[in-house]
Amino acid sequence: MTVPVRMHPDAESELEGAETYYFQIYPRLQAMFRLEVKQFSEYVSIHPKMFARYEGEIRRYVLRGFPYSIYYEILPDEIIIYALGYNSRRSRYWHNRTQKT
Repeated sequence: MTVPVRMHPDAESELEGAETYYFQIYPRLQAMFRLEVKQFSEYVSIHPKMFARYEGEIRRYVLRGFPYSIYYEILPDEIIIYALGYNSRRSRYWHNRTQKT
């Protein structure tokens, strides 16, 4: 059974920003980045508890080949991605997003 995956609007903005950045460097990088995020979403919808807890109920997945992490939470009826964070960015900048859903 799969669980629906939803992105917080700010996480969607982060995804778009990263895709734009990678497209400017080399269009194929954008496609590779998008594929990595898509594969994560598909996998986590089937195996939501696969990745370790980061803090409380928030889990973290470090993208392969890119300096980004996905922060998500398993809710009763869905998985919500709160952030697609650049690994060098200050930690917990996205924490207030967990209160708005």
